[in-house]
Amino acid sequence: MTPLSHGPQATLSVDLNITRASRPVLNCAFETVLSGVLALYGRSGAGKSTLLKAIAGLCPERESVGTTIRFGDELWQAKHHFSAPEARGIGFVFQDQQLLPHLSVRGNLAYAERRAHQQLGLDWTAVVEATNIGSLLDRAPATLSGGEQQRVGLARTLINQPRLLLLDEPLVSLDPRARMQLIRILLRIKSEFGVPMIYVSHRWDEIVRLADTVLWLESGLLKRYESLSKLAADFELAKYHLEDAACVLIGRASNLDETQELTELTIGQQSMWIPDTTLSMNTDHRLLIRVQDVSLSLSEHPNSSILNHLRCAVEGIDLSGGRALIRLNCEGQSFLAQITRKSCESLDLEPGQTLLAHIKASVLS
Repeated sequence: MTPLSHGPQATLSVDLNITRASRPVLNCAFETVLSGVLALYGRSGAGKSTLLKAIAGLCPERESVGTTIRFGDELWQAKHHFSAPEARGIGFVFQDQQLLPHLSVRGNLAYAERRAHQQLGLDWTAVVEATNIGSLLDRAPATLSGGEQQRVGLARTLINQPRLLLLDEPLVSLDPRARMQLIRILLRIKSEFGVPMIYVSHRWDEIVRLADTVLWLESGLLKRYESLSKLAADFELAKYHLEDAACVLIGRASNLDETQELTELTIGQQSMWIPDTTLSMNTDHRLLIRVQDVSLSLSEHPNSSILNHLRCAVEGIDLSGGRALIRLNCEGQSFLAQITRKSCESLDLEPGQTLLAHIKASVLS
């Protein structure tokens, strides 16, 4: 299935001034072309959910005096003007789905369909298939697990035909298996339906799998607004969440080794093998590279158990205490490696130097 066409991509312009009890809560301004997934990232209390609610029209006017929000040619909020949430054509996926308890799953979807914002062409059958809820249609909400409720809530929101999908930490209460299942569903929705998303999370492993651009909030202020690929390889962000720091590489599935249960991904003139035989061939895929899972050397190690060796150039070095962050460029893509300061000094690393990055295939996803 190809992404649905919703006409020209709209621009969202936001200039927020949110106060509560005369105390500033959120003050930020940005403009973004709505395409793919924009992630709102930051620690708890940074203002992510407040920003999402303001876009949806869920912040009281008395708290948002001085705020201006535009969606394409439409003015959603300004002085003496406030479009109600239902007039904005937004779908909001909360942490708690609040499904109608007296209706079956099918009934919840039918209710949303009757209240659709407009007809964007999101087909009922396609939505049910994409969210994997076909077997749940005749179930009551009270009988569903947390993960099942989130999938149904997502389907209900899509059936409502939103122009923009807002997701407020939808994975926060799910177990690891349900989290990964919903991430795969969101990726499928992103590629097949073409509905732009704004996704809130304080977890970088979710952001790096889903996002195209990232808006980083800190203490109610906009700290950075960058593409995922640029921000993920940024020293400042890596130090902000060092234990979870991870970057991405884009590779194209080019070869399948069914005997070894490996798929080869081509990155420019180089390649990597990953233990996943389900990837679509001749298609680009995103590899998550954790900074702690990369080791460096100046020469080949043919007897190593590590399967993947990428020739890279050193772009930059950040030293702090006993550790070193090394930014590497591989075939035009940047990612980070974390090694000890002693190792950095032993290798005599410097910008422009060529070396090998060794990445364990078992840690890629």
